[in-house]
Amino acid sequence: MKSMRPFFKKNVLHTIDEDDFLYLNTFFIGLFVVIYFFYSKNKNKTKNTKAIVDKFKNMTFLEISSMIFVSLFTVVSTVLLLQMDKSQQTPFINSMLTKGFSTILVIMIGMVVYKENYNKLQILGIGLILLGTYFISNK
Repeated sequence: MKSMRPFFKKNVLHTIDEDDFLYLNTFFIGLFVVIYFFYSKNKNKTKNTKAIVDKFKNMTFLEISSMIFVSLFTVVSTVLLLQMDKSQQTPFINSMLTKGFSTILVIMIGMVVYKENYNKLQILGIGLILLGTYFISNK
């Protein structure tokens, strides 16, 4: 279902601009999260709001910072992707580029920050992603 998002965005961006899309999209996401929250709260009687707040209070500075950065990255990447979808690129190519770049970024962070090791076959896969990204982005 996520791979269909670029095509729906492309349809909507003919009527509204990127900023309006971001605001409306965020509104609907927030609405669905609130509905899910109430559904989850009613379904799972043991989970209460105080427990969630207590978990937040027990988070470390690094964990809170990570949550803030995840939210910031979500907004920034959404704005950039909306601008790409509005331009001459097709939604399919944008989707492929973002998947390729996100895979490479996750692997690089894993190697640098978390000291993960990758074998030769995995390194070859990373190289093929880069090569494929190059071929897809060329006209």
